[in-house]
Amino acid sequence: MDVKLSFTDKEITPWSGMIFMKKLLDKTGLLTELVSSDLPTQQSNRGYNPKQLITCFFVSILCGANKFEHLEVGRFDEVLRQNFGFKKMAGHKSYIRYFSKFTVAINQRVFSKVMGWFFSQVHLPILTLDIDSTVLTRYGFQQGAKRGYNPQKRGRNSHHPLLAF
Repeated sequence: MDVKLSFTDKEITPWSGMIFMKKLLDKTGLLTELVSSDLPTQQSNRGYNPKQLITCFFVSILCGANKFEHLEVGRFDEVLRQNFGFKKMAGHKSYIRYFSKFTVAINQRVFSKVMGWFFSQVHLPILTLDIDSTVLTRYGFQQGAKRGYNPQKRGRNSHHPLLAF
């Protein structure tokens, strides 16, 4: 069995599946809606467009990023840059600076609008609300923590939040 090896001058990336993410974001209009939701603006004329930062943030998370430093994965990937049409990619410090502009009030204002828009796009005949409880062990003296049922650490202070999905 002969194996033919060949080379190409084309750029390649291990994240080629992100082209489907781009198509999804373009088709749904999610980023356009998000950007029109009064996001914090960049003060510097060298600051990255918020739409680009949020897009690259989504892509980096799907590529496996779980720390700000991991956002560098996409920074040097020429194919990702070209596929998304960006002139250059931001470093992780740009994300830190941008996301530090968000406050609780801004999050509430922006994401209430975006989530309202999102669920107006989804037409479901039936909704199910699943409510469950959990136990979170607390060490020290956190506000609201009390002794109660805690199967893992009997007698320890804990919180018992209800989660709704």
